[in-house]
Amino acid sequence: MKSNSKRRIGLTYLIFGVVIVISFAAVRATIAAEEPVHLVTDWSHRHVLFSAPHSLMDQLRLSRNPRYIQQVIRRNAELKDQGDGWPQRDLSEHHKYLLRGDWSINMGTGATVGAGNYPAKFSFNAGTASCSDFVVYNTSLAGSSTQASVVAFDNLYAGRCGAAPSTYWAFNTGGTVVTSVVLSLDGSQVAFVQNNSPVTQATLVLLKWAANSGTIGSSDTLTAVSNALYPACTAPCMTTIPFSLDNGASTKGDTLSSPFYDYTGDILYVGDGNGYLHKFTSVFLSTGTAFPAETISNSANVWPALTSMNSPLNNPVYDQDTGWIFVGSLFGTLKRVNAVVGGGTGANIIVKTNQMDLTNVNFDGPLLDSTNGVIYLVVSKSAPITGQSSGVSALYTFPVNFLTGANGVQTVLSTDGPNTAIYLGAFDNQWFLGNAGHMYACASAASAGNNVPTLYQIPVSTTGVLGSVSTGPALSSAASGSPLCSPVTAYFNSSNTSGGLHPAGTDLIFLSVTNFGQTTSPISCPSNLGCLMSFDVTSGAAISSSTQTVATTHEAGGTSGIIVDGSSASVGASQIYFNPLTSTTCGTGGTGGCAIQASQSTLN
Repeated sequence: MKSNSKRRIGLTYLIFGVVIVISFAAVRATIAAEEPVHLVTDWSHRHVLFSAPHSLMDQLRLSRNPRYIQQVIRRNAELKDQGDGWPQRDLSEHHKYLLRGDWSINMGTGATVGAGNYPAKFSFNAGTASCSDFVVYNTSLAGSSTQASVVAFDNLYAGRCGAAPSTYWAFNTGGTVVTSVVLSLDGSQVAFVQNNSPVTQATLVLLKWAANSGTIGSSDTLTAVSNALYPACTAPCMTTIPFSLDNGASTKGDTLSSPFYDYTGDILYVGDGNGYLHKFTSVFLSTGTAFPAETISNSANVWPALTSMNSPLNNPVYDQDTGWIFVGSLFGTLKRVNAVVGGGTGANIIVKTNQMDLTNVNFDGPLLDSTNGVIYLVVSKSAPITGQSSGVSALYTFPVNFLTGANGVQTVLSTDGPNTAIYLGAFDNQWFLGNAGHMYACASAASAGNNVPTLYQIPVSTTGVLGSVSTGPALSSAASGSPLCSPVTAYFNSSNTSGGLHPAGTDLIFLSVTNFGQTTSPISCPSNLGCLMSFDVTSGAAISSSTQTVATTHEAGGTSGIIVDGSSASVGASQIYFNPLTSTTCGTGGTGGCAIQASQSTLN
């Protein structure tokens, strides 16, 4: 008995010690000027999230996950000097609010990140607006000597790094990149999927960039090296790995699935247009003995893994705790795939839910709350399932260990099921703090007329259970196209006190509509066209049809997914990044697809 008690006490002290060491190391790294803490923000950080740990064991478990550490840094990094990151330089409040630092640069005629896709941002030192920070956009245009496939900008913060950003690098990679890019943890490498002519062959591209390589109109054309030579190649350089299948190379392409990178295993997962899930190893951290390659196996473990016959896959997410990959398809089912076995047989075969969506249009990839082991999905026209509503816009929740044919728990957003692309919502600050919070999502409302985008607020318990939905304002004055709206992005900014209304900081959500933005109160878009808007959700009060926007601005065709760069009080910092879905007049470079930075507080 005493021996067991001593072991329990010893284990408790050990756990406390590990947590203290981890916490001390994180704090030390954050505040030490000579040890910058790099921070990556891309599409995947919206789809794998962590509500607050419920216990010490939860905290220990999550602390092994680089994505959790990045989320903690992203939400809690503080400025070292309470200014703009430059020692001995003080800015008055008036000066801070005067200099917004916004810009708009033409990436090429017809250039677009794409609906539901995101730019990717690298922060050199979390909590500090550094001129070394950069943001990467795909263009969805065929690369050539006069058109970049992917482009990055640095010197982002006007008023600190110059009047406008610089083209950091611009590459022609020989294909068309129509999904989101991802970055290595140190920011030195980029991974993305491109489709190549003359067939729609999907290819994984790994790229080491070098500063000052090319411009948007005169891109640097890279010649791919072999995957065996890539680890030692000198930047700028790249390697290309064609997706396998179809006589050695998949000809189905990839128009929906963005690559998901596993930081711990150095593994990348991505789907294709024929329902196969692909696995690539030794991606960013490869050495001379292990170089980037696709896993191809047809024995006990089967890769690529056929998850949905002839049905394109959307964005996959990987759960480090369970070792499962979760991915949806246009067939309307969610799949659970073992990261080792893939499409193999035995105890770890692929598990599929019941069919939830009948529209055969893009619905968003799954969102994983790793703390609670809950998966969220959204559909725009639900399938008939016993005990559930059909033909509606709805959210679904599943446990990570769902069984074959699982129906999930349905939460109806609207009885209007418009056959349009739809995206998952975003959680507010209270949810991240471990309290009962809310998710905010956009779907159509039957009461407003079919295909009229409307904001919804859904309570979320501390364990991930969804509550009764509150219907907010109609965001457009008439039926909109597909998608109705962009994904919702939420961000709590401790530096934004909203003029003293929220002394501890302001919780904002950002989203856009593709057309017919409501010009009257409470939305007040500047024109009856595509419109970007923000709402203050700090109080958590129930929203209604009269809930007002904080700021709006016209954006042609609505916007791509929106990323946020931080809560710094620095000059020109606290921004959002996106791309309008329709070409328009940019601030620099004429008319085309604009890469845009806008102020979190005013959107201008």
